[in-house]
Amino acid sequence: MNCKFSATAVKFVKLNLRISKVLLEDSRLAKNEFRFYVGNRKGRRSNSYKIWSQSDEIYLLMRGVSSKQQKFSFHSSGNCRWSKIDKFLPGKDRVWLEWERGIIKEAHEREAVVLMKLAFPTNHLSIHFDPQHNKKVNWIAPAPPNQAVMLELMLSKTAPEEVSLLLSNSNRKVIFNGKLSGKKYSDTFWYVTMSNFACGGVEMTLSDNPNLKDKVFKNCFFPNDYRVDNRPIRLCRMADKTFPPCIWELGGYEII
Repeated sequence: MNCKFSATAVKFVKLNLRISKVLLEDSRLAKNEFRFYVGNRKGRRSNSYKIWSQSDEIYLLMRGVSSKQQKFSFHSSGNCRWSKIDKFLPGKDRVWLEWERGIIKEAHEREAVVLMKLAFPTNHLSIHFDPQHNKKVNWIAPAPPNQAVMLELMLSKTAPEEVSLLLSNSNRKVIFNGKLSGKKYSDTFWYVTMSNFACGGVEMTLSDNPNLKDKVFKNCFFPNDYRVDNRPIRLCRMADKTFPPCIWELGGYEII
């Protein structure tokens, strides 16, 4: 996957990526909670996601097919974690990835710290078999074929009004913002930004590995073919070993 992403600290005035529009379903959504799908209500779509903040902590929950769930936690200490939700495992065994975020700069520096990125290639969106949740959600329009929607979760002390002004001449768009409410970071906002980018052909095969301790699937194929919408397997995979991580959500099926 040959994609270039921004550095951890992002100058708002230098953002330069194409945008995708978002449809806000209901203005009554919780102030510090953002629920969304990438895709269409009656067509192809991603897994469902929820981002919310509690005191000085931020969380991102991904709910996949058959209620498979993963959670990203961004703590006030700077520690960030990607883990699976499994009540039968102790906490340390649930963590897949752990990293430290960058330093949050003062408001006048007009910078943001990127916590993580999510990429949704349009060719990999799929018709879901699981029912939709009853909660009100935001539907983010997919990018054109062979492109992907990029969402970035950021922290900044720069206020939303100024961020919107700084972004008015760029191609990245803030689609949601919340504010931390703890004592340590009460002057800090969190943002979800959105853009489109040309991801090219993203295709992958997973082969059965009997040595894997926590094996979920056997032989699976994630094709780069927009015509294939029967993709019951949704896979979240880290693009490379750079930090903050960029997690790609791909759709595929098991090879029998």
